[in-house]
Amino acid sequence: MVSYRQFSINEHMHDFAAGLSNSGIEFFDESVAFCTITKADLPILKQIYASTREAELSMTGWTDEQKQQFIDHQFNAQHQHYQQHYADADFMLLKAGKNVLGRLYLQCKKKQLCLIDITLLPAFRQQKLGQQILTWILNYAQKTAITVTLHVENHNPAYQWYLNNGFINYEDRGVYQYLEWHPNAT
Repeated sequence: MVSYRQFSINEHMHDFAAGLSNSGIEFFDESVAFCTITKADLPILKQIYASTREAELSMTGWTDEQKQQFIDHQFNAQHQHYQQHYADADFMLLKAGKNVLGRLYLQCKKKQLCLIDITLLPAFRQQKLGQQILTWILNYAQKTAITVTLHVENHNPAYQWYLNNGFINYEDRGVYQYLEWHPNAT
């Protein structure tokens, strides 16, 4: 099991996170809350991660047990990687009322905001929530004159979505594309 470390909002992130929490983003007439993850959230975080691998795993012919072992291993590796390489990031669950909608992982530095991950559970996709969140992030970046960066897998449907929202592909990194969005570029 991955050792868990809870992160607090760092100095640069404070204004951003406070603004996001008061963003007025709503989903089905409920305010979306951006809650710092805790160790107790690991099962739902694993479920969110697993939802991103369903299509891929459906083509493997593996048993449910093999699929679960794969998910456990991959989730733990990703979670540990994020904790190690983005130690000053803010890791949040998205909630509306009693519903967990997904996760949002961000790292904010002086002139750069790294969108590490935004994943919604399947029941909440294709309903403009992701667009509301990304629009808020880009508006914040525009207002504060910071660049937004991210990595996206080549075959991820979000790749085109990011390009449609003004991100520029700066580097092909094999399995991933490195994208940037700059203030005043749109």
